Amino acid sequence: MQSSSGGTSLDNSALVHKITPITGGTTYSNTKATSSINSSHVTKREASTVKNATFCVQNIRESLRQQNISEDIADILLSSWRQSTQQQYWTYFHKWMLFCERKSINTFQASVNNVLEFLLQLYNSGLGYSAVNTAKSCISSVFEIINPETSLGSNSLIKKFMRGIFNKRPSLPRYACTWDVSLVLEYLKTLIPVNTISLRLLSWKLAMLIALLTGQRCQSLHLIDIRNIFIYNVFVKIHFGDLLKQSKPGSHLQPIELVRYKQDERLCVVKTLQEYLGRTKSLRGEEIQLFVSTMTPHQKISKQTISNWIRTVLENSGIDVKMFKAHSTRTASMSAAKSANVPITTILNVAGWKSDCTFRKFYNKPCSEEKVNVGNIILENYSKS
Repeated sequence: MQSSSGGTSLDNSALVHKITPITGGTTYSNTKATSSINSSHVTKREASTVKNATFCVQNIRESLRQQNISEDIADILLSSWRQSTQQQYWTYFHKWMLFCERKSINTFQASVNNVLEFLLQLYNSGLGYSAVNTAKSCISSVFEIINPETSLGSNSLIKKFMRGIFNKRPSLPRYACTWDVSLVLEYLKTLIPVNTISLRLLSWKLAMLIALLTGQRCQSLHLIDIRNIFIYNVFVKIHFGDLLKQSKPGSHLQPIELVRYKQDERLCVVKTLQEYLGRTKSLRGEEIQLFVSTMTPHQKISKQTISNWIRTVLENSGIDVKMFKAHSTRTASMSAAKSANVPITTILNVAGWKSDCTFRKFYNKPCSEEKVNVGNIILENYSKS
């Protein structure tokens, strides 16, 4: 079916429930815990997001119902989007529905020209390539569910339009360089002894050590389950039972391994982890998430809190936090490993990258303190004495 301005009709579906964690065995704790959302902690922005998401999902479900798609099938289709993807998508899909309402366009039967007008409106509002591309992906994904034969992503006009936006307002990597990991390590050495420092400092130290030594995202740290921590004599293995950003069918992050560092116990992540587990055992109750609040009640914390901890450590280490965010630990960590001649295959396995393209494009950065003059190197190596 075509809209008033011509073109194909499209649709989408969404995921509205959280994915239940899949946990393996445990050597630390066999207790099970339940959690609930504390409505008193829901901000106005979060409430608005939930309202928008609910409205979007209802419209998508109704469109699927009109195609005689059962509720059970709709649930599975909606589950093709992870929660993080939904959080990005629903903001733009709600804007799309409002746009269609103003233009008297059927949300799921819009033409390519309608979509281009909507993307242009977003661009004119000041959004860059990345945001507009997310909006395009959202609409395209919805359309593909309602009409599998239609794909905005392969439409030549859409592709050229997005290329034009990139050329006029490009989305480039955030960092051109990274920070010196030795600065952070020197600061962490001052947080001793681990058995007497405050729980807050101990939490900061453990979060940064794990992030720095494994190159993991804050999401991964947030999802560490104490039941999946296996402690041996000289190392610790941590398995992940939850879906991570890099998880795909047939591919999941391998267990991360933390090795005891006998050369300098001030930087030993295993010792720090053991102290943290012992310190929080009587505080966490039935909470199975590794990182808990440093204040009573000691409940599980959000991914943002872990990010704030890492940011604080960076700031205390003398790193410019206006330039470098918590996620920069992933760049600094793996870039340092590459500079230390760690094999690229090992780096990819540890960080969870399938190929080296992502690492080379976004994460392999020179240290901000490195000042190499190419001209001098050429003269030193090729000039005749």
